Amino acid sequence: KYDISKELGKFSINLKDKESSISKIKENIKFFKKRGNYKKVNYLLMEIHKRFALPFASVIFVVLGVLFGIRNARNPKSWTLFILFTVVFAYYSAIMVSNYLVKGNIIPPIAGSWLPNILIGSVTVVLIYYFNNRKV
Repeated sequence: KYDISKELGKFSINLKDKESSISKIKENIKFFKKRGNYKKVNYLLMEIHKRFALPFASVIFVVLGVLFGIRNARNPKSWTLFILFTVVFAYYSAIMVSNYLVKGNIIPPIAGSWLPNILIGSVTVVLIYYFNNRKV
C-alpha cells in the first residue's frame, strides 16, 4: 500500500524502492551512506543495476527459445519445454541467491545484479556451440 500524506495542499506518495526512479534511489543512497547503513546502500545500488540487467535477460531467453525452436524435429517437444522451464527456474533461483548475497555484503551489488545473466548467458553460449558442432 502507499502512504499518502497531505503537505501544504499537495499530495506526496512514498514509493517502495523497486518503484522509485533512479534519481530518487540515488538520493536514498546518499542518505543511507550518511547514516552508515551500508546494507541498504548495497541493496539500493543493486536495484539500480537490476534495472539494466533484467531487460538484458529477455535477450538471453529469446536466443534460448530460438535455439530450441530450430532443433531437429525428431526430438520430442516436451523435453525442450522441460529444459526451458528448468533454465527459467535456475535463472530466478540465481536472482534470489544473488539478492541474499548482496544483502549479506558477501558480493558487490553489480555482481549480484549481473550474476544470473552471466550464468544463463554462459549456458546459452555453450548450447549454441554444442548445437553448431553437433553432427546431424
